[in-house]
Amino acid sequence: MHQTTIRFGGELWESLQEAAGSGGVSVAQYVREAAIARVAFEAGRANERAMRHAIETAKLSRERAAWLADESEAVQRQSELAQRRARSLRDKS
Repeated sequence: MHQTTIRFGGELWESLQEAAGSGGVSVAQYVREAAIARVAFEAGRANERAMRHAIETAKLSRERAAWLADESEAVQRQSELAQRRARSLRDKS
């Protein structure tokens, strides 16, 4: 994957946060999907097959983002459990 920085004005950022939040995704995922949709639109004008590929890529991107969120939550819970266990062992010693 490639990473980039995008700057938004205050009003646009607030609009993005609201729109992403109502869709249940992060602003990064929302912007990613918007970019993919734009590419899909352009590809569709030129080549229907490429459009189908772009749409599938968008679906996979959303699925991967959901999976990563779940994995991140699981790692966070493991970390909290390990911290509680360490505190318990320290208290007993």
